[in-house]
Amino acid sequence: MLFDVGLVVRDIRKSKNLKSSYVYEGILSRQASCNFEKGLNDTTVKKFFIILERLNISIEEFHIALSKNNTSQFELFGEISKHFYKNDVNGLEKMMFEMEKKYANNGNVRFLHYKIMIHQIINTINNKKHAEDFDVLRNYLVNCNSWGYYEITLFGNCINFFSQEFIDTVYYRVKKNLNQIQYFNRYTNEFAKILLNIIFLSIKKGDYEHAKKYLVEYNTLIFSLENDTYYKMMRKFYNSLMDVLYRQKNTFEELENVLNILEFLELHNRKKQCISLLESLNFKITSNLTEKGNVYKIQQSLFRPSQISADLQR
Repeated sequence: MLFDVGLVVRDIRKSKNLKSSYVYEGILSRQASCNFEKGLNDTTVKKFFIILERLNISIEEFHIALSKNNTSQFELFGEISKHFYKNDVNGLEKMMFEMEKKYANNGNVRFLHYKIMIHQIINTINNKKHAEDFDVLRNYLVNCNSWGYYEITLFGNCINFFSQEFIDTVYYRVKKNLNQIQYFNRYTNEFAKILLNIIFLSIKKGDYEHAKKYLVEYNTLIFSLENDTYYKMMRKFYNSLMDVLYRQKNTFEELENVLNILEFLELHNRKKQCISLLESLNFKITSNLTEKGNVYKIQQSLFRPSQISADLQR
């Protein structure tokens, strides 16, 4: 985010039709101001406040503009997700080299982390072991004592690649930090996503007791969440699935309703994730195309009750 400051200053300056010579006179040289607006270097706090004064913008207004600019992180993860679901290794490799180039240009460690994350995703698609540099990312999270939004999103998007022991340890650190920032919706949303990912992975591994523990955490979330409809649907999905797995329910109606709502909301990647989890548990999913879109039906699991009971005892 540090190197985004100059980019945002440039956008504000241009939107106000202010010349760089006016904004940076007596503060930064022509070359320094050019590098600053390209995101190649930063400036001092004192000079930054003078720049804001000349832009006629408050620190609060600048923070809003900076936050909007950092939607690029969401776009990046969205782009990665799109390539991953398509098994598009070429697209991911292109993104990886782009992150590597950005890191070489300005030394911002987040680009190194993104590059490592994408490399690991490529290895996952190709059924290869951890990327050689993956420990760099893991050690960064372990040694970071003060977690912010960046660390939370980084952990959440790499959670598939960590051991259960590491996830458990780091999760409680994230939860502790969240108590200090619970009034920021985007933090609590990422926290909810982390819980959903842990539940998903635990069920897929057959560790239902672990999934149940984190589902209790998810069910007790009292924070305000953006896009609350989605999170309510996932709460319903996992609670219904656990009821079926524990043989407390023999009907799949609630699971079918969630799939159909995700279809209606056009949350296709989320729907695919739910379907892939059900299929990994040997549920048979069928769909019929109607005027309102696909309507999903779930047929009896091929699991036998004794099989599930044995799994639950492991």
